[in-house]
Amino acid sequence: MNKNYLVNDGVIKLVDFVSVSSKGKKSINAKNSYLLALAVKALSQKSIGCNFVVDTEYKHDAVRLTNKTVCHNSRYDKNSNTINTKDLVNVLNLVNLFLEDRQLLCRKNNNQNLIIQIVRPEAALIIGKSLYKRVKNASIITTVECFDLVTNEVTEEDEKTKQGLAFFTEDDKKQALENFKACDNVLELDGKKIVFTDFLSLTLKDLEEIKNNKKSEKTA
Repeated sequence: MNKNYLVNDGVIKLVDFVSVSSKGKKSINAKNSYLLALAVKALSQKSIGCNFVVDTEYKHDAVRLTNKTVCHNSRYDKNSNTINTKDLVNVLNLVNLFLEDRQLLCRKNNNQNLIIQIVRPEAALIIGKSLYKRVKNASIITTVECFDLVTNEVTEEDEKTKQGLAFFTEDDKKQALENFKACDNVLELDGKKIVFTDFLSLTLKDLEEIKNNKKSEKTA
C-alpha cells in the first residue's frame, strides 16, 4: 500500500461540501468547489497512469495589508487562497472509497510539482487496513493474541491505544456518499451545474467508450 494515500496515517474526515442558508438555498464555497472540480478532472482521466499538475491556488485575488511601525508604514499583498494538500488528499480518499477499477493518488513528481495520478486498484487504502475518523473522547484499543508456553492457553492483551480516534464504518461510508449526492446540481463547472455522482459512478471502461464515441462522431 502506498503511503501517499494516507491522511494523518489513515484518518479520513467526512466533509459537508454543501451549506444551506436560512432561506434553504444550497451553495458550495470556492475552496470546496475547487477541490471537487479537481476530483471531477481526476475521475475523467481515461486510463491508469494518467496524471495532471495541480494548481494549489484556488482563487486568484489578494488582500492588501498595512504594517505600521514607529519608523515607517509598509503595505503588501497577501494571498492565502491556496488549498491544503491534506484537504485535497482527504477528498480524493473519500472518492477512492467508491472506486473499484482505479484509485486517485496525490503526490509530488520528480519536479516537485503536486500532481494527481490514476493508479491501479490494488493500491486501495482500505486493503488490509482499518480506516479511522477523529472523534473527541473516543479511543481504540488494539489487542494481540498471546500464547502461554506453560499453560498452552491463548489470551488477548492490549497492545496500543489510539486516543481521539474511532473506526471509519460502513455508516460513515454511506454518509460520505450522501455528502457527495448533496453536491449534485449544486456544484458548477464552467458555469454549468453538474451531477457530481455521475462522475463518481463512471468506470474507466465507460470513459474509454465515451472517448471512442466522440472520435466516431467526428469522423462520421
